Amino acid sequence: MSKIRNDAQAKLNALSVRAWDVHCILSFMTEGLPDDLADSLPVRSTVRLLRDMTENLAMGLSDLGDEVLR
Repeated sequence: MSKIRNDAQAKLNALSVRAWDVHCILSFMTEGLPDDLADSLPVRSTVRLLRDMTENLAMGLSDLGDEVLR
């Protein structure tokens, strides 16, 4: 594998790890937050949305890293 592909794969892997870290933190926070109340900001729903978005991001980065290896 070329140096450029190795570097790209290493960078994608590092970004994927960061995205999974953020996802795990948001998952933990989601479980600790009370349900949203009708007359308040939707904090738990927003954190849950961010958790789902980071999961998709992390999986996409992992998949892209796998493609670089092919």
